[in-house]
Amino acid sequence: MFDFKIFLILAPIWLGVVIITLWLAFSLPTAKKTVERLLEKGCDSQDTALSLKELGVGRAAALLLGRGSSLRRVVDAEGERSRRAGAADVSEDRRFFIRPENAEKAKTMYCRPRSGFAQALVMLVIFTAAFFALWILASLIFDTTDLKLPFTF
Repeated sequence: MFDFKIFLILAPIWLGVVIITLWLAFSLPTAKKTVERLLEKGCDSQDTALSLKELGVGRAAALLLGRGSSLRRVVDAEGERSRRAGAADVSEDRRFFIRPENAEKAKTMYCRPRSGFAQALVMLVIFTAAFFALWILASLIFDTTDLKLPFTF
């Protein structure tokens, strides 16, 4: 009834969702804290920009402020000429600020109340239940006796 070959097909998808969910549970509170501190301290221009150390956010914020991150859509770095430049290296002495025109967008994107890990845990439980339901349903519908996976015999 439970076909292990279908499990081998579905398991990487489930693992990907688990990794993404855990990353979101980690990154959203850190991004929220960074944005809140920048707005609290009035960092709205290159003159008032502060480093991550001065803001009191950890090294995790440096990871979130890397090139191409969604947080960099609203947070600018001192000395950048264009928005596309991004932070090639986010060091402790690099200074950040939020332009006044991006302040509302930053609040909307990152300062909403969230439940963090509890929400992530609920999402994982729901997705795991759906994964097992799909596995059982697929095992009942599909005949995989002739299915040859590269790492099975």
